[in-house]
Amino acid sequence: MFREFQRQVVQDQSVLIIMGYSFGDEHVNNIIFQGLTLPSFRLIVFIDHGTNDITRELAALRDPRVWFVWGDGKKADQKAHYFDGIVNHLMPTSADQKIDQTIEEALQTLLVKQQGRANGEG
Repeated sequence: MFREFQRQVVQDQSVLIIMGYSFGDEHVNNIIFQGLTLPSFRLIVFIDHGTNDITRELAALRDPRVWFVWGDGKKADQKAHYFDGIVNHLMPTSADQKIDQTIEEALQTLLVKQQGRANGEG
């Protein structure tokens, strides 16, 4: 698996998205750093940039090819780089989910209007 990972990382125009990895494995880090030797490589990391020495060093490079995603969420225990924040706010929804959301919103709107009419408001 490491050979395939390395092969994919060093391909031209590759992008590596990291979530849930704290840069604690030197073998994996070496492969990531090999990718950074290529001008077309991009690294997107969902982690607090100050988590450890490696992430602090990567952030200090100010390399425009390395993007860190982190920050506070709406609630105190939420962070932008946490799994639920990524899935709920950054990942695109499927067409089925959009249709379901649209139907739900339409039903809620009609229900509110119907309740308003029943109360003599409209």
